[in-house]
Amino acid sequence: MFEPIVTVLMPVYNGSRYLREAMDSITRQTFYDFEFLIINDGSADHSKDIITSYKDGRIRLIENEKNIGISASLNKGIAFARGRYIARMDGDDISMPERLYKQVLFMESHPQIGVCGSWVKTIGEWYQGQLWELSTEPEQIKCQLLFTTSLSHPSVLIRREVLKNTGLSYNGRYKYAQDYKLWMELAKTTLLANIPEALVQYRFNDNQVSTRYHREQMQEVDSIRLEQLYALGIAPTLAELEIHRRIASNAVFENEVFLQMADTWLKKIEERNQIVEYYPKAALSQLLHRFKARLHEKSGN
Repeated sequence: MFEPIVTVLMPVYNGSRYLREAMDSITRQTFYDFEFLIINDGSADHSKDIITSYKDGRIRLIENEKNIGISASLNKGIAFARGRYIARMDGDDISMPERLYKQVLFMESHPQIGVCGSWVKTIGEWYQGQLWELSTEPEQIKCQLLFTTSLSHPSVLIRREVLKNTGLSYNGRYKYAQDYKLWMELAKTTLLANIPEALVQYRFNDNQVSTRYHREQMQEVDSIRLEQLYALGIAPTLAELEIHRRIASNAVFENEVFLQMADTWLKKIEERNQIVEYYPKAALSQLLHRFKARLHEKSGN
């Protein structure tokens, strides 16, 4: 049986508008040793026609009889994957030609890393041309998970052995923040990193999950944040959780009362971590101090 180095895993649901552009970006990779595993999740548009029009032996199409959602489709893909690594891809994004080559090279030379993402550049209807310079150091990435996801989902390359050894996969209870949940769980047992180069172009459009299901996604994000706060021994009040949300999204109130409450909240987190050591102490302190400095700079104090 052909066992490629990489399985590129891409679920598709009614994604015909940008699908060919996304597929071209994978089939034209400079790194050749991969299988392209596409899960057609009950699409009712021309997605299947586009996929089957490619005469590339590396493409494997799996069709769901009905729409089962992204988490279940990704888990199905993981079960079918034959590669040493699993590269995530979405049907509306674009991978740079050397993406797989650079990520495989990085992972081969950093065996302690379980998940490798990259910086991304935005394309599409909003935020055109923005560069997301995500943290690269594993300790900082783990700490940032207390506030938000620190990996761009369609940019990651996952060591399949890590998923097998931990028994982890995408949690079906999380329909809109399944990646954030998985990174949080994986960070308990392996290291996460980002390559400081934009290897993926991430598309913004009206049909994406973060636009159509923003409220539901934020509810799941809150759940993931709360799980980590509980691990620190903190049961936040509604007011504290709102402060946490605003710090995470940089949507802060520029007044003295909010600033004092935010300072108190960040101090509480740091003090609890000094006791339980859930996060690397120095890395979390640095992150919290950066948040505090940003708050004071924005408020002018």
